[in-house]
Amino acid sequence: MQKQSAARASEVDLFRFLAALAVVFFHYAYMGANESGASTAYPALGTVAQYGYLGVDLFFLISGFVIMMSASHGTVAGFVASRAARLFPAFGVCCTATFLVLLATGQSLPSVTMFLLNMTLAGAAAPITLVDPSYWSLAAEIRFYALVALLLWFRQMRRVEAMLGVWLAVSVAMAVHNVRLIEIVLVTRYAAYFVGGAGALLHLAGGPLGAARADAVRVLRAGGVPRHGVGCHAAGA
Repeated sequence: MQKQSAARASEVDLFRFLAALAVVFFHYAYMGANESGASTAYPALGTVAQYGYLGVDLFFLISGFVIMMSASHGTVAGFVASRAARLFPAFGVCCTATFLVLLATGQSLPSVTMFLLNMTLAGAAAPITLVDPSYWSLAAEIRFYALVALLLWFRQMRRVEAMLGVWLAVSVAMAVHNVRLIEIVLVTRYAAYFVGGAGALLHLAGGPLGAARADAVRVLRAGGVPRHGVGCHAAGA
């Protein structure tokens, strides 16, 4: 099980790297030049780099997969602790570095108050000015964390598949008739990616969704994801 978990982590890290690389290419080989009014800086890369924004969508898919694994700790405290340990150190370093560079160069000089608000990740709950606009995706991530934390708090992880289905249905409805408050709270613009990643984990954990709800939840709470989940479920049946 430990070897399988390590292999799974390596696979997820590879996808994270590819997603990050796609976003970097999008900004430096396509978006940056277009925003400055210049022609594409690297014409040979531009035709491909213009699709690099899809790396963000891949990040959200990965997040759905990983956060559902993180929820296997079974308690709100354990979940929050694991997310905070994963997010705050790296974000703190990046946010501080961005602030210091802007301060040194005088470009879009942020205030100390704005910097401190950014460090608390308050942008997930309030429309504050971000030290770096590229941090916008963290607001969606944190709202997703909050939704999962609510499931844990109310002990509804056993109904996680139904909840994911409802979330996806609401997101589809919002595409037809948008309600701004619901869009913000339920992250409906990106919910499909989170649901897709979470669904992939549940499928790997226990076979077809719906048929293996109990097995999937047991595996999640045990903290492991068997590589051949469908076979394990069939054997157990």
